[in-house]
Amino acid sequence: MIKYKARWVCKRFCQKQRIDYDEIFALMIRVTIIKMLLALMIKYDYEVEQMNVIIAFLEAHLKKEIWMQQSSKFKQKELNEIFLICCLNKVLYELKQTSWEWYATLKVYLIFINYQRVEINHSVFIHDNDIIIAIYVDDLLILELNIFDIKALKLQFAERFQMKDLDSIKWYLEMHITHDKAEQTLWINQSIYIKRVIKLLSISDCSSTKTLMHHRCQLKKNVY
Repeated sequence: MIKYKARWVCKRFCQKQRIDYDEIFALMIRVTIIKMLLALMIKYDYEVEQMNVIIAFLEAHLKKEIWMQQSSKFKQKELNEIFLICCLNKVLYELKQTSWEWYATLKVYLIFINYQRVEINHSVFIHDNDIIIAIYVDDLLILELNIFDIKALKLQFAERFQMKDLDSIKWYLEMHITHDKAEQTLWINQSIYIKRVIKLLSISDCSSTKTLMHHRCQLKKNVY
């Protein structure tokens, strides 16, 4: 445990469709697109940097008028001893439309700074200077040949949102990524995810078995 966090969240089960929300589906980059971008990184020697929005959902603005009860630990009353209620100005955690509103906010900003959305996947944006941005909720992958262009873009993002600079890609969606520029190779390790699934299914104590491939088998680059 590094630190404790506290959040004020909504009772999303109380929301009613067409009254409290319309769209709730948030666009996220597909795994196939992630693999394609990593392949581009190897083939064209792209620099790939990663950023994270610290409080992404609180950056989004609501389009619906939503009222909610006060937090149980913080309650204020009017003069006639009637409890007040809160009108939300921004998206709060656990609202049904939270992810959708955050994506809409980020999309408007990217279009404002002259990025275009890729039609094959609306979570990927490109610029005329060949910068590629891939979005997965609050995680951003930035690809470009020139590292200085990426650093300039990071400064631009930091002026608008509260961002955390994660430098070169190492961990992404529970994948451990190792990039060897000299050998033009990329290694993806999902051992942490696999161990969690094994623990979830309660099969960590099962007997092991041999696989069809020898554990010392070496694959060559020209083998498809």
